Amino acid sequence: GIMLANTSGTFDNMTITNNTAVGSHGGGIWTNHSDDWVMTNSIISGNSAGWFGGAICMLTSAPTMINVAMINNTAGWGAGAACAMWSSPALKQCLISGNTGDGGGGGIQAFGEGAFPIIEDCKISGNTATGNGGGILLDGADGAKLTRVVIVNNHANGIIGGIDVTGTNAAMTNVTLSANTSGQGGAIGVFGGGHVELTNSIVWNHDGPGNFATDGTGTINITYSDIEGGFDGIGNIDEDPLFAGIHPQNDFYSLQENSPCIDVGTADTDGNGVDDITSYYGIAPDMGA
Repeated sequence: GIMLANTSGTFDNMTITNNTAVGSHGGGIWTNHSDDWVMTNSIISGNSAGWFGGAICMLTSAPTMINVAMINNTAGWGAGAACAMWSSPALKQCLISGNTGDGGGGGIQAFGEGAFPIIEDCKISGNTATGNGGGILLDGADGAKLTRVVIVNNHANGIIGGIDVTGTNAAMTNVTLSANTSGQGGAIGVFGGGHVELTNSIVWNHDGPGNFATDGTGTINITYSDIEGGFDGIGNIDEDPLFAGIHPQNDFYSLQENSPCIDVGTADTDGNGVDDITSYYGIAPDMGA
């Protein structure tokens, strides 16, 4: 694939496909100590890494990726699509689908001091981990921020089909989690003293013993969200969100006009008492992505 070391610049309309990193990281891209590069309107597909990051592996880097599709990549140790090792990438309008991590993090894995992925307006679907975190695994990272993200139809052979948060914090706003599967906890797992703030979100239609799992040290606070089976918290509901169901690969998880999740969220998503009126249409934000 491509190696980017101490690199800046913009990469547009790239197709990176069918590359292999044998006994190494980053089947499609391996980037090291590179904070200022941007990739847009690109496809990274069918790549494999013997270790971490089938599509891309980032070491102490902070790239921005906009409208990038990472599809059908594999990794031998984990992070079927993207691995952030001590890195803080920004992923915006990206599709992460059909990837396999033979370990943790079927789609994305982040770990290490300084690792803080920002994920916005993305869809993470149909990924598989043989370990934990079918969609995303955050393991000892500095944290993560997810905004308007769809995490659906992911699977973990271990625990937590959706997102596994271990030893770190994650702020999740307007996230839709649905149809994720695992042996324990379909949607979100919080372990090792980690904490999740979930706001304006939907958690619905998960297999397994429940939506959430903890080890007694992890905590989760949920507000203004639609949780199947219910969850104590301000503004939470337990009603069928009425997904539009047009096509699983396109708008399946948008909301029908009569959805109970429309106009019932909060505009004060950071809890500072000030409403952000620029972030929504209607009388209040919707729940879900």
